[in-house]
Amino acid sequence: MRPMILRFSSMNFRRIVFQLFLYGVVFGFGTAGCNLQQLNLSQSARLTEVRATELQLHVEQTLVALQSTQQVPELTLQAQRATLQAQQAQGTRAALITATPQAPNAELTQSAEQTLPTQAAPETPSPVETPIALDPQALQERMKSANILLYEDMVAHTDTKRYAKEALLHMGLPFKDDGNAKGWLADDLEKNAPNGKAWDLVILAVEDKVGAQGEFFNYALQALDKGASVILEVWFLDQTYGGSASQLLDRCGLVYHGDRKKIPPAQMALYVLDANDPILNQPNPKLSFTANSNYWWDPNGRRSYDTGDLLKLAPGSSTRLLVGTQAQATTSHGVLAVCEGGRLILQTFSSHTLTFDAGKLIWENYIYNALRKRFEP
Repeated sequence: MRPMILRFSSMNFRRIVFQLFLYGVVFGFGTAGCNLQQLNLSQSARLTEVRATELQLHVEQTLVALQSTQQVPELTLQAQRATLQAQQAQGTRAALITATPQAPNAELTQSAEQTLPTQAAPETPSPVETPIALDPQALQERMKSANILLYEDMVAHTDTKRYAKEALLHMGLPFKDDGNAKGWLADDLEKNAPNGKAWDLVILAVEDKVGAQGEFFNYALQALDKGASVILEVWFLDQTYGGSASQLLDRCGLVYHGDRKKIPPAQMALYVLDANDPILNQPNPKLSFTANSNYWWDPNGRRSYDTGDLLKLAPGSSTRLLVGTQAQATTSHGVLAVCEGGRLILQTFSSHTLTFDAGKLIWENYIYNALRKRFEP
């Protein structure tokens, strides 16, 4: 038996050698490509670092030059260096990230800086102002610059003195005197005082017996609503309590209680109901309500003068009756009341039933305490 001899044709041998050659070439190019990619990435990162170093040197030289000429303070130089270093580090980190090959859809995990919520500083409560009463000297100085408006219809009675006006003059206080001109009064109440400020005190002394004048209750309310203190003297509640006077009476918690008409001087005595009230003690103590005159008395009976009215407190009223016609009645038969926190003094008897010496002192106390309530908290 002949041994089997493998024979290759020359064509097949050449084909095998050629395929082996191609495999070697492809493998060699692949290896070289990987090495070249890594070399390029390394050179890119190194080039970025070199450029950052050159930039740092350039900025350093500029900052040193500026510092030497005192154009940049030392603290600014240090701050800019710190900023540069941070930027350099960030740039280097970015270059390395770019140079490092990443798999598709790979996520770069970075540590996020957590910013604590800014808490608002607690609000400091504003200090509460404690009302401070004015001492007598400070109150006197304040009164000297007060804006006072006076209406007193007794100006037409030249046979007697004007009690309210004389009290203001004796106290040395400034005032605008409208006399008995109701037009001036209405205009002044619509406007402010001549100095442009609000009125501090409005005095409405309505005593003349020429007839009822209901508009004065509205004037009093108007002044009160603007912040002024008011002294109101009236004698005609019997004619107005159900109409023009009703709003003021309701606001003060007062009720009309009776008329005082054709009462002889011997029966005109009035009694103090609250001896400790400041209105009856400051600045003049021991006021007299029994020093009667004959001014509104007609012994011949030809005139029946109406000299005033009586008041009583409504249920639950906080108003105080200071003077009345009965010594033991503290809630009725009143002729002098104070309400609106002391800013309204209401007198329902005619001032000229008392002598001038007694009446002037009473009006001084009215004015003093009405202004005190206006100026003190």
